[in-house]
Amino acid sequence: MRRWIVICIAALCLAGTAIAQNTVSAAPSSAPAAANTPYSEGTKWLLAIGYVYQRFNIGGTSNNLNGIQSSFARFSNNYFAFEGAVTATFGNFSPTQNEHLVFYGGGGRLQSRGHKMEPWVHALFGGTHTRFTQGIGPGSFNGFGIMAGGGIDYRIGNHSALRVQGDFLTTRINAAWQKTVSVGGGIVFDF
Repeated sequence: MRRWIVICIAALCLAGTAIAQNTVSAAPSSAPAAANTPYSEGTKWLLAIGYVYQRFNIGGTSNNLNGIQSSFARFSNNYFAFEGAVTATFGNFSPTQNEHLVFYGGGGRLQSRGHKMEPWVHALFGGTHTRFTQGIGPGSFNGFGIMAGGGIDYRIGNHSALRVQGDFLTTRINAAWQKTVSVGGGIVFDF
């Protein structure tokens, strides 16, 4: 667990220093300034929604979950944003047993912006809610969650992009840690 947190913090720090080293040449142009500005440079907000697949490990058993993920981010400069996200996934153990997992959290995002392909990393901290349909005992639990990972936004228009991402989600539910790997994709709108 500590190793993943250290890796995510190091990735966030190194991405920030790499982005800070980019320079832009100030070549005069006869075109209007708005035409030379990269499409995402002036935008402050990102809204994303898409599909997510999770491999949720609880009690030594791994389960396949499918669902939706959504996130919004507010950039304070051209590469750092405050991000909030919600992920809801669903799966079946058997024909009579179902599982639902919701993660909701917030944190920071570093993103290289103003290019056709915009790589990014994020670390989010928040809560989780899981629900099982079972015959005996409580079937609903709340806990703590940490999501860290990254992805690439591929620009398809001035204010839209396609996203591919991968995350590691660790949750603490009912005094035990669970590990989840998730991959997904979707569409991003910036404004």
